[in-house]
Amino acid sequence: MQTQNFEQKPKPKIAYFEICCKACKLLQIYHGKTHTKCIHCRTPLDLKELKTRYQ
Repeated sequence: MQTQNFEQKPKPKIAYFEICCKACKLLQIYHGKTHTKCIHCRTPLDLKELKTRYQ
């Protein structure tokens, strides 16, 4: 039997954006241009406060 060597490829980092609603303080993931209101209280979100996170 022969031993086999292989290199494990690192997992790619997935970038996503988080935004926090000022009215209800709910932290949520930003899903793009159609996501302009809070999913909980329907308050308009301030898109200037997007934060990049990596998974």
